[in-house]
Amino acid sequence: MRMPRPFAVADAMLVTLQYFALRHCPLTESELLQFLPADCSSVARESFDGALDALVRKGAIESTNGFYGLPGALPQDLKYRADLYCASLTKWRIAHQSIVKLSWIPFLRMVAVTNTLALNMAEDSSDIDVLVVGSSGRLWTVRWLVTAVLQLSGRRRHGHHIKNRICLSFYLSDQALNFGQFFHSNNDLHYAYWVGMIVPMFVANGHQTQEKFFQENSWINEFFPQHHWIGIAPVFEVRDASWAMRTRSTFEWFLRGRLGNVFETAVRWIQRKKIYSHQESRVHQKGVDVVVTDDVLKFHESDSRAEHRKQWREQCRFHGIEVDNTGG
Repeated sequence: MRMPRPFAVADAMLVTLQYFALRHCPLTESELLQFLPADCSSVARESFDGALDALVRKGAIESTNGFYGLPGALPQDLKYRADLYCASLTKWRIAHQSIVKLSWIPFLRMVAVTNTLALNMAEDSSDIDVLVVGSSGRLWTVRWLVTAVLQLSGRRRHGHHIKNRICLSFYLSDQALNFGQFFHSNNDLHYAYWVGMIVPMFVANGHQTQEKFFQENSWINEFFPQHHWIGIAPVFEVRDASWAMRTRSTFEWFLRGRLGNVFETAVRWIQRKKIYSHQESRVHQKGVDVVVTDDVLKFHESDSRAEHRKQWREQCRFHGIEVDNTGG
């Protein structure tokens, strides 16, 4: 994993706005500062504001109602972001209701929202992408139970059932929380943006999983020195209720020893057999898009980040900015 090349403050702003412009997402001043790529760790607030004002005066970027974007696209993108914000509120409510139903599951440690919903930019027709974290040695049990609960409640994405369904494509054990293991290339700044927008929504009490997740992924600050993890609105946070803790603890007591090992082995065999039965799946390739181990279950069959990264690099190059590390 190689850190991105140093950018002048003005170039860093243009690189960041160009990245989010491809998603029609204008940024507030604080969002722009949060995702400025290295090397901006020594930027004083005055120099940041000065560089931002200079770019606006020069016409390199536009500003409206506290949002910043590229010239010509800002009005349409602002309307687009406002429309998606309304759609995202519905999805946050559905995610909250769904995760409450999961919170009792034994060995469940954390559920986080990823992708477009994290920035309130989810389209009305889209699903809800989540990351599920389970206890090491029981990840297959967690996946089996999570899938069953959401299937029975009619909230699991499958087949043509996509809109407002929960996409269960990413599981990690609490011993494999470092997202650095999934980089496509040494200098995948696009992927760093994706990781930086993960929002924990439910955290089981007593395990410090969220703190460990933040610590394991502190490398994100080498890409974005001003980065801070996006917080969730309190109304959508799923708190670890006493009934959920009691139920989870009871099942974990029953499944922590030999019985749990037998159950984990059985559901692992069933699930792996189904996964590997799909001959067209990328699980048969060596890569980081689809990964099946006892600590990582990642099913991104149509990972599009390479295409996103290509578009972003081309647009930055068009504006005279090279995104790639000059070292390779």
